[in-house]
Amino acid sequence: MNRHPEGNQRRRLRNVRVAPPDPQPDRFRHRVIDLCAVVGLSIMVIALGGKEIGVGGFSWSDAPLHAMDGVFLHDLVVANDVHGDVQGWAARFYARYPCLGLIVYYPPLHPILEAAAYFLFGISEGVARATIVAMGVLAVLGLYWVGVRLYGRPAAIIAAGLLATAPFGLRWLREVMLEWPAVAFAILAVGCYRAWYDRPSWKWAVLGALAIIAALLTKQTTVFLLALFPIHLITVAVVAAARGDWPPGPQHRRHESDLKMGMTVAVAAIIVLVVLGLYDLMSSRYAEFSRFLVSGRPPWVHLRDIATYTQYFRWFDEIFGWPLMIAWLLGLALIVLRWDWKGTRIPLLWIVLVWVQQTVIAWKEPRYFFLALPAAALIAGRGWTLWPKWRRFPIGLAPMGGLIAYQFIGGLLTPANRLPSYAAAVQLLADRPDADVVLMDGVRDGQFVFDVRTNPKTAGRLITLRGSKVLYARAARGRWRHATLLADPEEILALLNQYGIKYIVVESQLPAISAEARSDWQDPASRVFRQMLADQTRFELIGHYPLRCEDPAWDDVELRVYHYRLAPPRQSKQITIPIKALGRDVVVDLP
Repeated sequence: MNRHPEGNQRRRLRNVRVAPPDPQPDRFRHRVIDLCAVVGLSIMVIALGGKEIGVGGFSWSDAPLHAMDGVFLHDLVVANDVHGDVQGWAARFYARYPCLGLIVYYPPLHPILEAAAYFLFGISEGVARATIVAMGVLAVLGLYWVGVRLYGRPAAIIAAGLLATAPFGLRWLREVMLEWPAVAFAILAVGCYRAWYDRPSWKWAVLGALAIIAALLTKQTTVFLLALFPIHLITVAVVAAARGDWPPGPQHRRHESDLKMGMTVAVAAIIVLVVLGLYDLMSSRYAEFSRFLVSGRPPWVHLRDIATYTQYFRWFDEIFGWPLMIAWLLGLALIVLRWDWKGTRIPLLWIVLVWVQQTVIAWKEPRYFFLALPAAALIAGRGWTLWPKWRRFPIGLAPMGGLIAYQFIGGLLTPANRLPSYAAAVQLLADRPDADVVLMDGVRDGQFVFDVRTNPKTAGRLITLRGSKVLYARAARGRWRHATLLADPEEILALLNQYGIKYIVVESQLPAISAEARSDWQDPASRVFRQMLADQTRFELIGHYPLRCEDPAWDDVELRVYHYRLAPPRQSKQITIPIKALGRDVVVDLP
């Protein structure tokens, strides 16, 4: 009989060998890789987007609108003459600076971020561009985060590097356009959704809802996100049910409360729908033009044309570039050959839904498909890391690293292709004490408006009348037909006398642009107006500035400033400007 059972038990326990714990991930190594990736990717984006960031003016026609939207919000905050009438103040601002797209064309989030940048660093083209570059950094780092969650760090580095250096992305990284901000928030929304999918929680549900709202309040074409996540969940459920593996997803999700999961989804959906519904209610009065671009005129007739469904495929070489397009298509082929679909449903659905959305929308441009480029980069990253490994190193990283380096070097060597600013002409008018109302007629009238606002001597003093508003009405993407308002010299002289216009700024001729684009600007009123300016008894040429630059289309174009010798003396310290878009006349005080 064992008289000391407890002692024997303790001796047996001392002799038990405890197995070592399961090896933990090399967190230090991962942190070093993450740090190097964040620093390297950020440097690439800043180097590519920051080239000549403060040089020259805007190149794309919409860029001055985006830049001035931020100026509008900046000036609204600091204004002391609003007196509770925001709409009236906005009308007076537009009458003075007729270059805005806020609400009517574009949602307000990017202008808010841009206005914040103006408060911190001042109003300039360089600051407006730097805001876009900052969003480019956010997009690329966000894609790295998404790639790590979906596939791991090697694939994430490939995907983020391809997006950072993509030639098509470089164009919009150097322009004040909404492509990079929209992509940045779309990527963050996908990342939050994936984090919620891996481990459902209130945090990721709410952050995902906020990211979706941010994307849609940056650019309306991110609306595909509202379909992406439900369709992905349904697809996963269907595939899992077909395999007899239900509920789907990681093992820990099987023990999650179905009620909690349903509540997180419901709350996220309510947040998104309420915020977007309130914005739509507020903006629907002004955004009728944006809605037209979706349905076209006549409504939806474009869906009967087979070319509608193939248009973006014909632009693939421009959107992706041949090296990147081959890379992601080969990546997809490798996924199919290995039949390894881990994490690939999201980027595939992403591309398909962007194509469906942009095919349905009447108005089409290659840049609208930029939203699909991150998904293509993810597919490339996944496919090329399925290659065999050599000493833990994925062999596919080598060719993809070469492609990233090739694109990066090519981007550094690509000229910034800035068009000249009109600051010199504005400064000439700033030095003329009698300059107050100026008539500007030219393709880049938005650039002139921005330069007027950024010059401290002309801000709040010069009022710009655009020839495309008072001499003729441009066709707006098929929404309104081109209309000549004043084609007779006597009518034009009456306009000059009515507003007391002493100074006129014109581009000497149209740049070398396509026939379709020229039809937008070739108007009898514009031609007659330039013929009138040749009359030296009435008009004196006081300044001319060649617009020759890296873009050969502008080689033969000059910016010219004229003084109207016979302008009658002004009888009032106010002028009344009719703004047809607002359906009202706006009274503006003169200095």
